Amino acid sequence: MDTTDLDSKKEELEIKAQKAEYSFFEFFRSMPKWWKIATVASLILAIPMYFVCEYTTSFFYLRTLAAGSPVVHTNQYVQLPVKVEKVEAVRISGNSYAAYAQVKNQNSGLSSSNLSYTFHFMDSTGAEIGSTKGTDFILGGEEKFLVAPHLDLSQAPSKVTIEINPGTWQNRTDIPTVILNSNLPTYDDVKTGGTEIDGTVQNQSIYTLNTVLVNGFAYNSKGEVVAVMQTIFNTQAPQENRGYRLYWPNSINAEISSVKVYSETNLLDSTNLQ
Repeated sequence: MDTTDLDSKKEELEIKAQKAEYSFFEFFRSMPKWWKIATVASLILAIPMYFVCEYTTSFFYLRTLAAGSPVVHTNQYVQLPVKVEKVEAVRISGNSYAAYAQVKNQNSGLSSSNLSYTFHFMDSTGAEIGSTKGTDFILGGEEKFLVAPHLDLSQAPSKVTIEINPGTWQNRTDIPTVILNSNLPTYDDVKTGGTEIDGTVQNQSIYTLNTVLVNGFAYNSKGEVVAVMQTIFNTQAPQENRGYRLYWPNSINAEISSVKVYSETNLLDSTNLQ
């Protein structure tokens, strides 16, 4: 096809377009006035209606998609205080006393390697007559005993309380597994005076433990604590069975109905495990 034919086709199309445009405007001018207004209004409203439909469809689509999608939450830990379940003082002899507190970490996912505590001893007026401090660790959700094995006071205390500062809470996921297996302890009075609790602790782990703490409790027939004892031994090898001896200076064998022993090692101190 040559340029003459192309120009001829182009002119033909332009004429047809002009005729169609003229016919449309003639038709629009011949329409009744109310029809013209309705047509123009429909054309004007068609634009916002398009966007309203588009937004509504997108909203419901995204809502349906979100309902079936997994939701990711950032881990947030609420730091609860260490709960004191029981605190008592036990007379050793004269004005010498031991004290213990049964506490629980209410944070199942948080541990503390620098917990500090202070036992406060008060007289009948509420005045403090003595205090003693200590440091310890506590694992997430752990229930344990804090013990003050010996303190000299000026008089018998009417009340004892404990103040606990958990230090810095940590979300530790790298805590090693160490099992300390204690045998059934025995107890008896000794010839030189006093009462002893004897037993063994086996280190059922792959680590050499620098320090192992053993707390012993003697109970009477009413379930009351009549003696609190503590000892520490060092450098316990893997699978080693270590004997301990807990000593109470009074002969209380006749009062004792049962004894319990609790052993622990600091799992949050990397220098304690070798």
